[in-house]
Amino acid sequence: MVQQLGMSQMHLHRKAKAVLGTGVTDCIQVLRLTKAQMLLAEGCTIAAVAYRTRFSSPSYFSTACKGRYQMSPSEYKDLHALTRH
Repeated sequence: MVQQLGMSQMHLHRKAKAVLGTGVTDCIQVLRLTKAQMLLAEGCTIAAVAYRTRFSSPSYFSTACKGRYQMSPSEYKDLHALTRH
């Protein structure tokens, strides 16, 4: 991608951080976790959500959720199930 844009990888990261306010990797993870929340709310299993959102494993997905939202995917799913009824 950087070759197509005609800039170095570092320059692309600096530009993206200036525009997005965060790093590219962090931005991608937020997008994946947002999609994961929607899938969990729809009732998908945690393992299915992890793989559909391209996490390497359900355990890494769980770690990422806890790091970002201070709750596990199962806690989010349970909380959402309570608010749906």
